[in-house]
Parts: sequence; C-alpha cells; structure tokens
Amino acid sequence: MVISINSLNEPVGSIRSWLRSDKSEPPPSKWLICDGSTILDESSPYNGLPLPDMRAQSSHQNFVMIIKVK
Repeated sequence: MVISINSLNEPVGSIRSWLRSDKSEPPPSKWLICDGSTILDESSPYNGLPLPDMRAQSSHQNFVMIIKVK
C-alpha cells in the first residue's frame, strides 16, 4: 500500500525521507528537498531561511530528505 506523504498531516518543519521515481521528480506539494537552498515562499513561516543540506545522507540519487515548509 502506498500512502501519500501529504495525507500524514505532518507539522511544518517535519523532515522525512522520500524515495522519488527519478531525479527529475519534484517533491510533493508543501515540501522542499533539503539541499541547502533558501526558502522563497511568502506563505511559509520559514520564508528567507536556508534549508538544511542533507544531500550527503544517502548515496542513492533518488532517495532524498524533504522538509515541510507550509
């Protein structure tokens, strides 16, 4: 059974592992990949803050860490 990450009702700021089908697949809505970039979303309480850089947490390019930003 596959469960949508958005159906889990995670609080903003939650970090989860996510296995995407390929490297070009964008993260689910309300989530960003933890790649060290800056959050540019005025509807997020974290707008203007840097994301944690967790790219080195996995050697598999389709397995990434994501954070809920709104």
